[in-house]
Amino acid sequence: MNIIQAIGVAVSYFFDGCIELFSPNHDDYPLSGVQPFEGESPPKRSSISRPWY
Repeated sequence: MNIIQAIGVAVSYFFDGCIELFSPNHDDYPLSGVQPFEGESPPKRSSISRPWY
């Protein structure tokens, strides 16, 4: 493979990634959108400062 072809393959690889990155999402979310979390909240932390160890 000569250098011109190698550069062409590299540029094509780069732009294929850019196209995938900036294209619309492929997610299959329901039409109602993302639903809110309905679980339990974590316990409240006290205002006492605790050391990180």
